[in-house]
Amino acid sequence: MDENQQFQQPQEVKINLPKILIYGLLSAIILYGLFIFINERSDKVSESDILEADFSKNCETGKWISFPGDANKPNDRYKGKLILNEEGNLISEDGSRAFIIPEEYSLNYFTNRKVEIEGNKKSDREIQVQKIRCIGEEIKPENVAFRRNLMNYIASNINNIAPEKPRKGKWAAEEFYFVDNNNFYVSYSSYDENDEDYEEDRLLLLRAREKNNPFGIEQLAYIIPSNEDKEAEVKFGEDIYKDQKDIIIYEYDDDENQWMLAE
Repeated sequence: MDENQQFQQPQEVKINLPKILIYGLLSAIILYGLFIFINERSDKVSESDILEADFSKNCETGKWISFPGDANKPNDRYKGKLILNEEGNLISEDGSRAFIIPEEYSLNYFTNRKVEIEGNKKSDREIQVQKIRCIGEEIKPENVAFRRNLMNYIASNINNIAPEKPRKGKWAAEEFYFVDNNNFYVSYSSYDENDEDYEEDRLLLLRAREKNNPFGIEQLAYIIPSNEDKEAEVKFGEDIYKDQKDIIIYEYDDDENQWMLAE
């Protein structure tokens, strides 16, 4: 061995264990916080979502629906019964009042419904809504029961009531549009799971002349709804309520297992 060549001892590597543990802990906290943030942003249900999910149920029972807001002095209070019409913003039917709520909420559900509102006057024309409830004919218990029985009857018998058979499958009731207790539309369709291009939609304007099954159903108009290619076609009768605005819409709610006011 060369006498100038010496065996070198390995250098000691100092490990700062406390510092490594601190960095590791901080990294874990940051990653966990990022995970929670992303998870909450994607899955979080907001207070407005929760409130609006019960609009139909609360409307049908005439229950007051409250929105967050500042309480003003008693002489700044507003209370009134009206129909909300939508023309860019939600305004009263006569155009004299505009109604506002916190931006994360919406009054669109109540458009063209008869409602009662309580709130605060922000100006002579602008009202900040604190609570609202439906007051139309659709909330009367006797009307709720009658309409549900009528819709169940029509839905169960739509293939016998419909003037024509679908090209494929069977008809299924989709929505009901009530002008009043006697006059209403039923929208119905047919689909084919094996043919995604096939879909038929039809609309009947009906009149119920009796209060109980079979309701004395009279067909007033048979309509093929408009689509991208053509306008609506009335195949027979007259669509006398086509321009009606305050029509009450119902759709089937699988959770409630019954026909409910549409959202």
